[in-house]
Amino acid sequence: MEKLLVLLIVATALLSLTFATTINCKKQKAKEKAINKLGIESDEYREWRYVPACSDKDEAQWKPQQCQVHKNNKRLKQCRCVKSDGTPITKFTANLNNPKICTSNNCDDAAVVRDYGYEMLVADGIMVDAFYFPSCQRRNRKKWTPVQCMEGMIQSCWSVDVKTGERLPDSINN
Repeated sequence: MEKLLVLLIVATALLSLTFATTINCKKQKAKEKAINKLGIESDEYREWRYVPACSDKDEAQWKPQQCQVHKNNKRLKQCRCVKSDGTPITKFTANLNNPKICTSNNCDDAAVVRDYGYEMLVADGIMVDAFYFPSCQRRNRKKWTPVQCMEGMIQSCWSVDVKTGERLPDSINN
């Protein structure tokens, strides 16, 4: 009974942390606009102008791609991919400027996003035991190889649709 109570307390704490970290896009947009207006003498001044892009359907949700532009040169642009709650999947980089890269079904695009996601985890000091890097066909980088595998301490493979990369329902884990 005591273990169950401890488990319930831990689960409740984790749930509260999960919902506490969700950031409303509309509120963050207002905050970032205020920061962008600050002068160079301010402590919060940034070289890059960033305004969150909110979903058209629900302003609390985030668009998959978020971009920032340099204040002195509008042609310099960096983007990152985020989840719908605003949690970053990658850091800002110029290699993610393609508007559809964060939601693309192309294997090559997905591989770039996953690579930058892995780089972000390692840069943040997170120890990664196993990670999934998409495997693309050699002659057509837009298509996926029929079998995808997770690399690292955990070895697991599954079958996917070669056009979309979606896991097939009858795939077998090894």
